[in-house]
Amino acid sequence: MTEGRIPVPGGKVWYRRTGSGGAPLLVVHGGPGYPSDLLFDAFAPLAQEREVVWYDQLGVGRSDPVDDVSLLTVDRFLDELGAVSEGLGLERPHVYGHSWGAMLGLQYAAERAPEWTSLVCANGWRACPASSRRSET
Repeated sequence: MTEGRIPVPGGKVWYRRTGSGGAPLLVVHGGPGYPSDLLFDAFAPLAQEREVVWYDQLGVGRSDPVDDVSLLTVDRFLDELGAVSEGLGLERPHVYGHSWGAMLGLQYAAERAPEWTSLVCANGWRACPASSRRSET
């Protein structure tokens, strides 16, 4: 197991790498504000087959705090996701996004066309027009 900190736009984020072999899995936690350690136990067994990487987004857990609220944008979080993947040299990773992390994964895939092996979205949001949620009477 390796832990460290990696520079991203706005500061440094903490990461943990464990396991080896196969395409790595990058775990993108929910929140914002929900640290990655709550997903350790769920993915630790997978480290028997492949590398698993967790990271705490900026302002969460072991990562640098956010003092400048102008950093709290979807685009900056997307840049952070790219910086983590590139900075750790993850080639064609599987990406697992949970809740807010699922939204980030979907947005990143739609806008930036990464060379990911797969994207799994769990407990994410879905878009729907406001009118479809109203009851007609």
